[in-house]
Amino acid sequence: MSLVSRPEFRKICLDSVPLIRHLFSMLRNCDLKGAASPPRRLPFFRRPRCPFAPRVNTNARDLHPMTAPASPAAVARARALRGEGLEPAAIAAKTGLSLRQLGYWLRPDAGTPRPTARRAGKGRKRAARKAARPPSPAARLRMMGRLWTAAEAQMAEIEARLQRLAEGEGSARDGVQDARALAILARVMRDLSALDAAARKARAEAAPPAGAAPLSPEGAGAFRAELARRLAGLCDSVQPPAPDTPPEGTALLSQG
Repeated sequence: MSLVSRPEFRKICLDSVPLIRHLFSMLRNCDLKGAASPPRRLPFFRRPRCPFAPRVNTNARDLHPMTAPASPAAVARARALRGEGLEPAAIAAKTGLSLRQLGYWLRPDAGTPRPTARRAGKGRKRAARKAARPPSPAARLRMMGRLWTAAEAQMAEIEARLQRLAEGEGSARDGVQDARALAILARVMRDLSALDAAARKARAEAAPPAGAAPLSPEGAGAFRAELARRLAGLCDSVQPPAPDTPPEGTALLSQG
């Protein structure tokens, strides 16, 4: 039986782990390089940083000029010194600001957030393109059908209210409102009827004649053959002039 597999050795190893941790924690707080150097934390016991904790940078030169601490008095003094013609290095020495901070705060637009361009979303672009396209005939017919359905439902409600008013269950004010609604509905139905008539006329013009049959492939071939035959006949009927016969203009010139 080996030494490593013995239970006594395992117990010694398990008991030595807390002892080693305690020793390292003591060494971590000790000064290993003398009193002049700051205490050094050993890398074995570096505490993991929380991913949600903000990273704090205490070096003002590494901070962004917008987030670096700069008092308004120091900025005003730096601008006044710059107006007198001093160099940035001298201004930084007198005001305590870094060169990066001076480069930012001495600009005319310092302290003003820059405008950011906002791009239109895909949904708005798609809606704009859809609104720019003209509606299809099928969509127009569906819209007209919905308008007819809404007009008929409104007409049924007005008729029911007028019936109750005739029976003495309503007021005169309701009758006036129903009369106005009837006038609007009459105008809407007149416009819808005109749209229906225009749609029927467009469909009738686009449809083929009633007696015309669809042209089959065999009929199309026969039509092309007949057209070629007629064109050939027209070409044969036109006789070209004889080669020894001068044109009419040439004969007139020779006579002159």
